[in-house]
Amino acid sequence: MIGNVSVVCAWCSSVVTPGGEYVSHGICPECALNFLKKLPREYLETIAEPDGTVTLLSGHKLDIAAAP
Repeated sequence: MIGNVSVVCAWCSSVVTPGGEYVSHGICPECALNFLKKLPREYLETIAEPDGTVTLLSGHKLDIAAAP
């Protein structure tokens, strides 16, 4: 059944992973990055990697120095 599941972003409804007739929900990289940008910088600094980035499970990175 794993190959027969599409993953859709629960925030914006974009298809994250096309797959089939069943639907599961997750979060797309764009919505996840937008969420991270809203978190307090002090918190982001506690979870940042040594290079100053926070990495999502998808592999996308947020450079906290460049975040508003």
